[in-house]
Amino acid sequence: MHFKVHIRYFLIFMGICLPWAASSAARMQTSVPVRFVGDSQSENQLSGFVDKHVQYVALDELASLMDIHYFFNETNRKMVLRLGAQSLIVTAGNPYITLENEVYQMALPTLDERGKVFIPLPLFLAAVGKLLPVQSHYDRQNATLFIHQFLYNITGVEVEERSNGNMIRILTRKDFKTSDISASLRKGWLYVTIYGGTLDSAKLASSQGLGFVQKISPFQFESSAQLSFLLNQKVIDKNVITRPGEVVISLRKSNNLDQNQILTQQTDLKRWLIDRIIIDPGHGGKDPGAIGPSGLREKDVTLEIAKRLKALLEKNLNVEVLMTREGDTLPALKDRTTFANNHDGKLFISIHANANTKSNVRGYSTYILGPARSQEALELAEKENSVINLEDEPAAYDEYKNAAHILNAINQSTNLKESQDLAAMVNESMSKYMQIPQSGKGLYQANFYVLVGAAMPRILVETAYISNKYEEKLLRTNSFQQKVAQAIFESIKQFKIKYEKGIQG
Repeated sequence: MHFKVHIRYFLIFMGICLPWAASSAARMQTSVPVRFVGDSQSENQLSGFVDKHVQYVALDELASLMDIHYFFNETNRKMVLRLGAQSLIVTAGNPYITLENEVYQMALPTLDERGKVFIPLPLFLAAVGKLLPVQSHYDRQNATLFIHQFLYNITGVEVEERSNGNMIRILTRKDFKTSDISASLRKGWLYVTIYGGTLDSAKLASSQGLGFVQKISPFQFESSAQLSFLLNQKVIDKNVITRPGEVVISLRKSNNLDQNQILTQQTDLKRWLIDRIIIDPGHGGKDPGAIGPSGLREKDVTLEIAKRLKALLEKNLNVEVLMTREGDTLPALKDRTTFANNHDGKLFISIHANANTKSNVRGYSTYILGPARSQEALELAEKENSVINLEDEPAAYDEYKNAAHILNAINQSTNLKESQDLAAMVNESMSKYMQIPQSGKGLYQANFYVLVGAAMPRILVETAYISNKYEEKLLRTNSFQQKVAQAIFESIKQFKIKYEKGIQG
């Protein structure tokens, strides 16, 4: 793998030549005040210490203040920060920071202290500050970190017209609750007040028609934002739904709805509920999958984990669970996603066990659909896709080999962000439940045929390396299989709570 290296050398800092490491005895415990630019009333602090005139702070606390999702792999002492679809990886005791195929170097390493990763704050911001979702700078003279908040958390408006009603989508950076929203209809206007909302009035104001909306008049109050919509159609009812990244206002135009229209409205709302989950145990039948050193077959492990996951979901969540195979059969890869679509699945989880020619390779990982960005991901996808050679019509997958086809499949999907979120949640949960390390950066993308065409959030989970003697031994045990199932279950539960927020009242 080729890496592009960004080197930021700061060999002279405040006139003193700094060593690469220092004893904890020389560290002066201190905290760093944090001020949020744009909110003079908001102030916080980061725990840390000064080591040889350099301010170190706890990375997990910094990520939380910047609203960056993260998880910590205690086994390999890596902190993974989720930046959109990418992972920024910081390792304890290491000066290197990685983002996808790029490596950034600080002049000093991070330090492992009290079970946390501490970063040399000014060097960290100099190296990767521009990659973070919010701007920040460290004032050395006042020993204060300034974080520049997003000025606006309401970013846009979209409308959607239907035969029996219309929808207004208010796009947001913040996830609001239904209790934050007030909506009312008066004399042809729809007034939507969002408590805690901030907006750019000049950007959102519109005197030009936008479908059934004739005019948009935004106004910023001290503690709320209001969007007023002048409608060119009579509306007799409204409904407010909050989802991650948006507030949806559903408007009904007529009382005279026939039964089909009522069912359509109910279906539109229900489609957001995660009430049916498709579990796909990898391989099966004449395809054993990977085989471990002592003969353990991947197809047997994936089926056992799938059954355990199904039991957990049915017992603890109000969901229906279907499996692409219940026994030792081999559904075609295309048939697995067709099964999921035909049964109106809301999530698609494909379960596998990894393998490598190097027997010392270990760890779990999670994949979403996309062009492979590493040799490891490419080789794994080729291995998992090779099952088509056991099917009756392998030529049916010829178009899948075209990278443009995969990009088109992704562009046509409305579930990419959801898939990324679910995959990240699975990785974080597995780090808590399983006593094995994360494989590399943990979250990858690759051209897995089994994920193509599924009209729902879909991921592929590589639970462990069956080619590794120790992990094969774990995969054989009921206790480890249950831990894997529990980790995936907890992720689905967390995902369901997040994405159903505001739908059921």
